Amino acid sequence: MDSEMNWLDQIWYSGYCNEMVEFASTTALDSAGPQERVDWLKAHAPDCSDCRNSIFFKEMEGNIAKELGFFEEFRNGGNVTQLGGFQSAFGKHIASAVVMGRIDMTIIAWMEDMLKRQESPWPGRIQ
Repeated sequence: MDSEMNWLDQIWYSGYCNEMVEFASTTALDSAGPQERVDWLKAHAPDCSDCRNSIFFKEMEGNIAKELGFFEEFRNGGNVTQLGGFQSAFGKHIASAVVMGRIDMTIIAWMEDMLKRQESPWPGRIQ
């Protein structure tokens, strides 16, 4: 149960909305769960800025993982953000996204709000 809670906290810390984390908490952790979550998120994200922003940054993380040869670890749920070269590549991707207008002050403010989530677990967490 503790690893499941940590998993839900990680979804919360990634910026997905409370509704997404609540839905994820009802899905299986086996091989069927990820597809169920993806299908739900595809329908939900167009109307949710938190989830759209989270998807944008998760996609960026995956692209960087591909560039650096960490994609299998990323695909298997590993944290690739602390691996060699990631932070430098992330900075370049962020700068490029700003120049292209994909990141504006609204998204920067969202990013700052998401950092505050790191201070406590998902509020829906059962103690």
